[in-house]
Amino acid sequence: MKEHDRLYEEAKESGNHCEVTAHYYSVMSNVIDTYFGGNFHFASPDSDDIYLEEALLRLHRKIGGKLELQEGVKCLDLGCGIGGVMRDLAPTKATLTGVTIAPNEEEIGNAEFSKMGISNCRIHAADICDMKCIVSNSQDAAYAIYSLKYLPKLDAVFKEVSRALKPGGKLAIYDLIKTPSYNEENLEHRKIVEGLEYACGMPSLHTAEEMQNAAEAVGLELIETVDFDEKNGRAYHYCFSQSALFMWLITSPFICNF
Repeated sequence: MKEHDRLYEEAKESGNHCEVTAHYYSVMSNVIDTYFGGNFHFASPDSDDIYLEEALLRLHRKIGGKLELQEGVKCLDLGCGIGGVMRDLAPTKATLTGVTIAPNEEEIGNAEFSKMGISNCRIHAADICDMKCIVSNSQDAAYAIYSLKYLPKLDAVFKEVSRALKPGGKLAIYDLIKTPSYNEENLEHRKIVEGLEYACGMPSLHTAEEMQNAAEAVGLELIETVDFDEKNGRAYHYCFSQSALFMWLITSPFICNF
């Protein structure tokens, strides 16, 4: 925990959260693999009887469908972690390339692909704002799930995505943002958001408008936007807040002492 605190304070001063993010996921990657099936993000279910694993699978398939993933299509996973989303999308037969800031996630994810006999997925350890491992104009599509929230500024990552995508390529983003309901003057609002930022070692959350403006600045155009909480009538945390195991885990000494 002391190391996390030190790195987080340094990140706030420098504006660069790469090191604290890498440390966070180097600590959490085994927990994510063991308890969350390789996915440390959440989704609003479209019915009451859907558990987190199924809700995430449906979300991933929706993203794959929007990006028209199929054999012959090359797709980039920005901030892929240990490859949980890539595993779910592997059956599309698209060539999936993941990028993570944490080297141990590259090792864990690629080992799991090999173990499962998945040959169309590969993870590289790199900064998504400087992806030297990705050739320009080589990707038909890209997606970023719960990863852009770790970037204080979005111009560099969108510039890299624009470089990597072929003309007409598509980008899908699923992330936590500050909604129009967020009030900076509301102490309770600030307490919740700042607590989340500290726990995950990330900068201030972006708004949808900030993301859209940064994307449009490099020539990307908005095709569609969806609020799944609103569409499905359930908050993103519905699935895991119904799980006794999850609620026990997040209050366990390991997590609390991190």
